Amino acid sequence: MSLLRTLAVLLLALAFTMSPVLADMDDALDLAEEGDDAFKAKKYAAAIRLYGAALKAEPACLPARYGLGEALLATEQVKDAVLAFRQVVRETRASPGIPVAWKDYAPQAQDRLDEFDENGGELEGLIDAHVAKVMKLAVKYRTKDPDLADRALGVVLTLHPDHKRANEILGKLARKGARKEAIFDGKQIADWDGGRGQWWEVKDGVIVGETKGVATFIRNQKEITGNFDVIMEARIAKGYDKSPFIALMAAWKAEYDHTRYGTLSGALRWFEYKGEDDKDRVFMREADALKKPYDPAAWTLYELRYREEYIHAFLNGREVHKIERPKERSGGYVGILAQGCRAEIKRLDVLHR
Repeated sequence: MSLLRTLAVLLLALAFTMSPVLADMDDALDLAEEGDDAFKAKKYAAAIRLYGAALKAEPACLPARYGLGEALLATEQVKDAVLAFRQVVRETRASPGIPVAWKDYAPQAQDRLDEFDENGGELEGLIDAHVAKVMKLAVKYRTKDPDLADRALGVVLTLHPDHKRANEILGKLARKGARKEAIFDGKQIADWDGGRGQWWEVKDGVIVGETKGVATFIRNQKEITGNFDVIMEARIAKGYDKSPFIALMAAWKAEYDHTRYGTLSGALRWFEYKGEDDKDRVFMREADALKKPYDPAAWTLYELRYREEYIHAFLNGREVHKIERPKERSGGYVGILAQGCRAEIKRLDVLHR
C-alpha cells in the first residue's frame, strides 16, 4: 500500500468507524491506482472502467473521481468530464475533513473547468455545427434511405443524447419502417433454452449471467428470418478472469452456427461460426482504439443488422463494420453468451424490416 493511500485510509478512519466502509475505500483506492496505471499507458477505456469500479465500491473516492474526469477528457467525452470535475470541486468543498493528500484534486479540477470556460465554447460550436449537418442529412434521406437516416441519427445522438428532433425522427422511422419485438420482456427467461440453468436469472428487470471461466449461453425459442435488426443493451458488470466475454448471438441455428458479436478481453469482436472447428474472425478492435471508444463495463448498445446483401455491425449507434450476408445467415434464433464475468442485459429487441 502506498504512503499516500495509507494516510488517506487512516484519516478516513476518523470519520468512519464501520469496518465495511474502510474496506470499500481500500478496494476503491486499489482500483483507482490500477486506473492511474491504465491512464498512463493510454489505455483510456480500461482506465474509465477501473475508475468507475472504484467509484461503485466507494463514491467518496476523490482520486478515482478526478482520474475519471481526465480519462473521459482524453476520449473527448467532454460533457461527462466536466460533470466529474465539478463533482470533485463540490465534494471537496462539502467535506473539509478529507485527507490532506487529496487537497490538490480540487484546484486541479477547477483549473480544468476554467479551461472549458475559456475554450469550451469553441468546441461546443464545432460539435453543434457538425450535428446540424448530420441532422440535415438525416432529414433529407429519412424517406429515400431510412437506413442511412438511422445511421446519421445515431451519430447525432452519440454527440447529443438528448437531441429532441433526432429522437423524434428516430421514433417515427422505427414506427414506419420496422415492427419492434421485445425478445426479453423484462420479467422472465424461463422458457428460453438454457434459461433455467445455474448461471442465468432475471434480477430487477435485468438478465444476469454470472460465470467464472466457463462459457454459457441462452437463446429464445422463436426463429427470425428476412431483414431484421437485433439490438442488445448490455454491460460487463464484473470480470472474474482475464478474458471476460459478453456477446450477442444472432441468426443462431446451432451452438457453432451463428453470428457472435460482443466484447472479449476488452476488445470488440465479431465472429462467424460455421462449425465447431470452423469460425472466421470478421472484426477485432480494442475498445479504446475505436474512433468512438467505449467502456464494456458501461451500458453499451450492440447491434447487428441483417439486410438483403449485407450484415452490418453497430456499436452505440455507430457502424463499425459490414460483410456480405451469406445464405447461411437467412435467419435463426437470438441468444446471449457470457464467460468469466457477470453479464447484465437490460434490453434485447428485434426490429423486423
